Amino acid sequence: MYFIVQVTLALFLGYLILNFFINTLFLSPSLSKIIQLCLVFNFNFYFGKTISYKKR
Repeated sequence: MYFIVQVTLALFLGYLILNFFINTLFLSPSLSKIIQLCLVFNFNFYFGKTISYKKR
């Protein structure tokens, strides 16, 4: 169950970040994708640590 929540939040967060960088800040799509991947990776890392701590 926690995995499904994490995946859904990460996909939604990634879409919002990409949309914000391309449409609002007018960054190039490739640069926006690199920033998005870094931010979503960090989100997954910290969210995963929080969930694994709560399951103990």
